[in-house]
Amino acid sequence: MRLSRVIRTAFPLLVALPCAAQQSDTSPPPPREARYAQLQHVRMYYELYGRDVPGPVRYADLAADTAELLDRLGVRDADFVGWSDGGIIALMLAVRRPDLVRRLVVVGANAVPGREALTPETRAMLASYRPRDDTVRAAEYARLSGDSAGGWAVVIGKLERLWLEHPTPDELTLDDLARIRAPTLVVSGDRDAVRLEHTLELYRRLPDGALLIVPGAEHSVLRDRPGWINPLLRAFLDRTATR
Repeated sequence: MRLSRVIRTAFPLLVALPCAAQQSDTSPPPPREARYAQLQHVRMYYELYGRDVPGPVRYADLAADTAELLDRLGVRDADFVGWSDGGIIALMLAVRRPDLVRRLVVVGANAVPGREALTPETRAMLASYRPRDDTVRAAEYARLSGDSAGGWAVVIGKLERLWLEHPTPDELTLDDLARIRAPTLVVSGDRDAVRLEHTLELYRRLPDGALLIVPGAEHSVLRDRPGWINPLLRAFLDRTATR
């Protein structure tokens, strides 16, 4: 597994929202970048916002921010597909705010700190990575974020602490999973950054869990095996919708 595939997993969380009335809020600031990108099948418009914020990154804060946004939008019973950090956040929401969650798909997630959940190879790669020497990724970060290239080392420092030290017991534990009533599909590559034994334990603790282990796949399984996974995810969500 290449380290770049691990690093690209910062805060991936996709929330599939059911129909709901949106509440008005203050208008966002102008985007740093607003343009079109020509993709294979569509010309897609996108906008970039935001800057790095001071202080450490915590899953508890990310989950609270997500819940607050859904509350402001008036959304309940949403379907969550969370990858890596996003999967952890989705599990936390299902524990803390079950009114927000209808169904879950979590991919490459862990319910204990990364020092326990990640494979030895992944921990070794994180320990050996030197972000200040990675000029290519630092330049890419500066271009996309609007921050300086030196900000890359700061971001990686925060993420490394997040990945190794979290989720802390006050954020999420294996025992907490017994409180999740939403149907949950646990997905992992058989060569994932998260130990297979931990993924199996996570699945076994869920009252209404299903398990999908993808052969020959790493932490980036959603991107690397979309033809395999997407039909299965749709089938899981369609099946549970009829319950």
